[in-house]
Amino acid sequence: MKSKIVMKIRNSLVFSTSIIKVFLCVLDFGLYYIIFVSSLEIVLASIFIGVFYIRDSTTPKMNYEFSNLENKKILKSSFPIFVSALMIVLYTKVDQIMIAVIADEKSLGIYSVAIKIFDSWLSLIVAFTVSLIPFLTKIKDTKDYEIYFQTIMTCLIWLSFLLFIFFIIFGKNLLNYIFGSEYIAAYIPTTILLFSSIFAVMGSMSTRHFTIGHNENSIFYRVLLAVISNVFLNFLLIPSHGILGASVATLFALIVANFLVDILDNMSLFKMKLVCIKNPWQSFNWKILID
Repeated sequence: MKSKIVMKIRNSLVFSTSIIKVFLCVLDFGLYYIIFVSSLEIVLASIFIGVFYIRDSTTPKMNYEFSNLENKKILKSSFPIFVSALMIVLYTKVDQIMIAVIADEKSLGIYSVAIKIFDSWLSLIVAFTVSLIPFLTKIKDTKDYEIYFQTIMTCLIWLSFLLFIFFIIFGKNLLNYIFGSEYIAAYIPTTILLFSSIFAVMGSMSTRHFTIGHNENSIFYRVLLAVISNVFLNFLLIPSHGILGASVATLFALIVANFLVDILDNMSLFKMKLVCIKNPWQSFNWKILID
């Protein structure tokens, strides 16, 4: 019951701040506002959970002591995550930097619109998958873990695919209505990026899987592979194909780092993702939605 209350607090804050972040991206408020909202989410979660812990008389109160050994263990396990987070910042910005240097400001402006739409959808996916960590951790050693994991991944993959189809049909009208006719040129890059969100879903779910299993090194190596692939492909494609090349580079980097790498590193995870794509009904469990 207590874990459910904590999850409700976290999920409510994640959902609320994700909506705010989407509006901030759409209204072009800038990165600092998004960072502030992300920081506020962490602070509020800590406060609300702390208040719940203090006011709950049934919760045993513990005396916390400083432990060098425990702190070293935590720092050692979190270091790959820290480095991965820094590389993700590089990974998400390198294409825009290269477009600004190699192409021109107009191309950068058009591509920035495509990135905003892509990032808005991606932020919702990440927020949702992060909110699942407590629940998935709780059932990690049960037979239900794989069922829930695969069902959730199937839902997110096919939601991303439906968004991709929706944008193919209505994308030009939406770009014209929201950003203006001069930004219709962002239609093809945005379409490619939204298709790549299918593989971004796989990456987000893989990260939660490795986090729960305390396999932080796998997260690090996958992010490193994504960065190397993306930078190499951007150098190769942007000079000749501009913003179209940048979006294709992102797509292939995500396919390699979040899907194909599983063939060498984690075949069971690769097969699970393959089933989600090829035969979603086999991996989808309606009972989970009813429960």
